[in-house]
Amino acid sequence: MRNALRTGPANGNIGPAMRISVLNRQKCLRLQPDFLKKLSAFFASLPGLSGRLPPSLAIVLVDHRGMIRLQANARDEQDATDVLCFPYRRVPGEPPDEATADIIINVERAAAVAARSGTGAIREIALYLAHALDHLGGGRDSSPAGRRLMRSRELRWLRKACRAGLLQDRDRR
Repeated sequence: MRNALRTGPANGNIGPAMRISVLNRQKCLRLQPDFLKKLSAFFASLPGLSGRLPPSLAIVLVDHRGMIRLQANARDEQDATDVLCFPYRRVPGEPPDEATADIIINVERAAAVAARSGTGAIREIALYLAHALDHLGGGRDSSPAGRRLMRSRELRWLRKACRAGLLQDRDRR
């Protein structure tokens, strides 16, 4: 089921209007679409991301099998990575608000990593979401320095989400 939320000044959010939808294609973990939309909108409003993301965002939740299929189709790889993001530029001649992006989150992997590390699956999913948004906002992790910078920024965003009451320090929801 696809659930859409429009964020922006008219809805009491900081930053430009952004359409966020969630498509659940997994059964590993029960997640609330509204939570993911609120967390995405919160991250999108932070300095460094505000105004740098496409106006339309789709978050797709998958399991290992779904991620392997996507990896095989998109990158000719056969593994179940944690998160993928695909920005789509607008078609020339279309309105600027037609640019969009997909974020694909491997919920099954997040749950497995969380079980091994002792953090909650929700927190791991939030980290994957932050990482994808960081990439969509221009972050590059192709070098060790770039990876460190991105991880530092993403963890800072998670701490801000905790302070805003969106996440708990070791969220296990």
